[in-house]
Amino acid sequence: MHAIPAAVRRLRGLRALLGHVFGLGAGLAAFLITTLLLGLVIGRALGLNIVWIPEATRIVLIWGVALGAISASCSREHFRLEMFGAGDENRPTLFDIVRTAVAVLLFGYVALGGYPTIASTAMQAFASIPLSYSVMRFAVVAGIGAMAVVECLILAEQLVLLRRRFTPAGASR
Repeated sequence: MHAIPAAVRRLRGLRALLGHVFGLGAGLAAFLITTLLLGLVIGRALGLNIVWIPEATRIVLIWGVALGAISASCSREHFRLEMFGAGDENRPTLFDIVRTAVAVLLFGYVALGGYPTIASTAMQAFASIPLSYSVMRFAVVAGIGAMAVVECLILAEQLVLLRRRFTPAGASR
C-alpha cells in the first residue's frame, strides 16, 4: 500500500472542509424553514395572515437544496457512477477520469447556460418581499457552478494519483 501524496491529502481536506461548511448552511436553511413554517402556523392560529412567510420559505428552500447538493458533491455522495463495483478511490482508472471530466463539462455548461436566465427573471418581483425571482435562479446556477468546481478538485486528485501510478519508483516527481 502506497502513501497518499500530500497534494491529494490537501485537496481531500479542502473538499471535506467545504462539505462541512455547505452542509452547515443546508442545516441552517432547514432550521430556518422549520422556524418560518412554525411562525406561519402560529400566526394562522392567532388569526393573522403573514403573507411574506411562504415566499421567504421558498427562497430558503431553494438555497438550502443548492447548499445541500454542494455538500453532497464534496463528499462524493451526489454524483458518482460505478460501472463495475466499488473502485479504489486511490487508484483511479481512465473511466473515472473521463467520468469526472464529463461531469465538469456538463456542470459548467449548465451553469454558464443558466446564468443569462438570472437577468431575465430580475424584473419578476415577489408579491410581499423586496426581492425578485432571480434570487432563486441564482441559487441554482451557483449550486451547479460550485459542483463543477468540486468536480475539478476531484479531477485534480485523480490526475495526481494517476501520474503517481505511472511514474517509476526512482523517478523525480
